[in-house]
Amino acid sequence: MKQIILLILLTTLASCNRKSIPAQITSPNTLENKSTEQTPIDPDAKPLILLDSEEVTSKEQLDAVDPNEIESIEVIKDFEAAIQLYGEKAKNGVVLIKTKEYEQKKKQQIYEKLQQHLKNYVDNESDYLFVLDGIVITENNVEKLFELEPLEITVVEELTEKAAAVIYDTPPKKYTILINTKRDN
Repeated sequence: MKQIILLILLTTLASCNRKSIPAQITSPNTLENKSTEQTPIDPDAKPLILLDSEEVTSKEQLDAVDPNEIESIEVIKDFEAAIQLYGEKAKNGVVLIKTKEYEQKKKQQIYEKLQQHLKNYVDNESDYLFVLDGIVITENNVEKLFELEPLEITVVEELTEKAAAVIYDTPPKKYTILINTKRDN
């Protein structure tokens, strides 16, 4: 039941954020903007709801989620950006729900991706450039990357050779790996 109430609130907020002027909820079916003009809410306008990156197509899917297992809920406020990211289904907003289990799996996948790059690096050192939290890692400091813990790592991405050469003003390497962490440098 808590989830349904939260979902209704989030749906209403998503509708509010599409207005070009600030709005305030005045009743379950209307919004009031600063000019005191009433703007009706379309009760049939449903946002795209994604649970662990999968579209929710039934109420039962949401009911099956234990509220204590929810890691985060995010509302995409910019409906134009939502459409660009998720297509026309997102025209009424997007609600992203991520469970703790999903987040753990995602963190483990990111960690494994880094470990694979490090394994390949050992065999082909000259092909790799690593960037940790915006700082280019010299060959002498690559061992620091082996010390990273899975929960510290937030992003592992690979840049193209051309992009890396421009951004880091270095001779191109076959693989430039960007690593972001939660560490305070």
